[in-house]
Amino acid sequence: MKLVIFDLGETLVFYEGLGLSWKEHYQSALEKAFKKIDYQITLNELEYCKEILIFYNTREQHRIFEVKESEVLQRVAEVCNKRIDWQRFELEFFNYFKRKAKPEETAINTLEYLKQKGIGIAVLSDAAYGMPKDLLVNDLGDLQKLIDVVYSSTDIGFRKPHPKGIEKLIKQFESGKDQVLFVGNEKKDIEVAINAGVKSLLLSKSDEYKDFGQTATIRRLSEVQQYIV
Repeated sequence: MKLVIFDLGETLVFYEGLGLSWKEHYQSALEKAFKKIDYQITLNELEYCKEILIFYNTREQHRIFEVKESEVLQRVAEVCNKRIDWQRFELEFFNYFKRKAKPEETAINTLEYLKQKGIGIAVLSDAAYGMPKDLLVNDLGDLQKLIDVVYSSTDIGFRKPHPKGIEKLIKQFESGKDQVLFVGNEKKDIEVAINAGVKSLLLSKSDEYKDFGQTATIRRLSEVQQYIV
């Protein structure tokens, strides 16, 4: 079966006002989340929380293995001397970063086209800070109903460019490697495709050409249609 696998962040969904590293937003996100659960955090506790987030920030500390779902925010919550509702705290923390999520402008039409052609559609995304999968899926909005399978790195146990996620999807869809196309916006997205032995498209909105070894570069998702053989 033909299969197109998409990265999520900055490929299918864009986040306005947020860079790839959330470091500059830590303090605001933490303060807002603790306020929402009525916990008065001290300056020392706040610094401890930020230190934990920096440790798990893959833009600062690269790692190929993945943490367990919710592991990071549980550790952050444990900084507090009093018991708090860490699940509510986790939700409020991640909600800070989801306030400006919107689909790529041609995403819906592209997925509808693939669906009409009987092509499998999957998402393989690295989860930021062990984000629960349901929060990740919610970012897809109306795209959800057009996608067959969503895997996060917490499902797989490894982050890109480790090929395990693509290999799992190839087996699940019973696809040949020559039938699979991976679409993403970063170097690691191209590397994971290369490591899995499948074709790749780099989504780049920039005029600057980047060569990561991709099969081709596209400016919008609607161009994926040109590469479906």
